Amino acid sequence: MRKYCNLIVIENGRIETYFLDNRQKWLIGRAGSESRPDIELQSKTVSRRQGELRLVGNSWMYRDCCGKNGTILDGKRIRPRQTGSIPHIELEDGDVFIFGSGDSGAINSETVWALYTTKDVDDEWRTVDTSGYDKIRFKCRNFMTEAKNPEKGFYVIKDDGAAIYMGGRTYLSGYMELG
Repeated sequence: MRKYCNLIVIENGRIETYFLDNRQKWLIGRAGSESRPDIELQSKTVSRRQGELRLVGNSWMYRDCCGKNGTILDGKRIRPRQTGSIPHIELEDGDVFIFGSGDSGAINSETVWALYTTKDVDDEWRTVDTSGYDKIRFKCRNFMTEAKNPEKGFYVIKDDGAAIYMGGRTYLSGYMELG
């Protein structure tokens, strides 16, 4: 039995959950006259063919297409090997992408943040203004966690709710709420 596989994408204040089905390949990038990506991004810092997700057996792999402004995966820029080949990276629950940030890995209005998760995530998100918060507390039924001065991209996913902190804006789904 295959587990849930989702890519949660935040771009320019909008959040979208992509439920990865049994398709063998999902192209990520900007639309153009010759490309219609499955996960269409709008940011001008993202290439038309930024990368692709591939289903190999029961695992999802990511292959970067070496776009001009690159891809950061879990804090490290994806680069071609010395031989010039591009690695296929097996994804794990909680892998975080930043598309279009160059080497900086900055999360801002021109870059795209994405989270790969194998958890069942509700695709109905609520947005909460968290401008000026220096401490954030999330609670979900019998769970509670607190973070002081969290960085953009701090997230919590539980069986019945999720939260993603992006500075002045926080996204909540399911039973997750600010506490």
